[in-house]
Amino acid sequence: MAHDTLYERNSGNVTITVRSVDDLYADFSDIGTFSDFRSPGNEQAKLVHRDTESVMDHHGIWRDEHGQIVAEPEVSAYRRTYAYTFHDNGHDKIKYAIQDARRLEAMERHEWQYFGVVADVYLDGAAIGRGSVFGVESDSGNYINTVAREVATEALTEAKQWKQRNLTA
Repeated sequence: MAHDTLYERNSGNVTITVRSVDDLYADFSDIGTFSDFRSPGNEQAKLVHRDTESVMDHHGIWRDEHGQIVAEPEVSAYRRTYAYTFHDNGHDKIKYAIQDARRLEAMERHEWQYFGVVADVYLDGAAIGRGSVFGVESDSGNYINTVAREVATEALTEAKQWKQRNLTA
C-alpha cells in the first residue's frame, strides 16, 4: 500500500493531497508479539503455540480453544521462526488470545498491514499544511475514508493558520 493517493483536489493555486504511506514503526503490541517460549506472568498473559493454537495460561497449563487441557505442543529445535505468540494485553479469555494470534499470523502473511494517512495542502506548490494519522489497519474498510477526511481537515486548518500568520497584512 506504499504511497497510494487516496484523494487529490485542486482549487485555483491550492492543492490538497491525501495519501497512504507505510507505517515503518507500527506498534502492534496490543495484539501480541512473536516470541520464543516464556511463561505468562499474570491472568491476562497468554502464550499461543503457532502451529497448534494451544494456549498456555498463567498457571502453566496448556489448553485448547474450548479451555480443555491438552498436551504440551512439541517444538523443533531446528526451527527458523518463533514458535509462539505472546499476549499480555488485558484479555483474560483464551479465545481472545487465539484471535490475536491469528491476526498476527495474517499480518505476517501480508494479508493486512499498518499504514499512515497523510494530507498535505500546497499553495503554489509550497506545502503550508499537513495532517497525519498512523497505525491504520489496511483492512479497516470505510474507517480509512473517515481517517482521510479527518487528516484533510487537520491539514486545511493548519494551512488556514499559516495563511493568517503569513499573508494577512
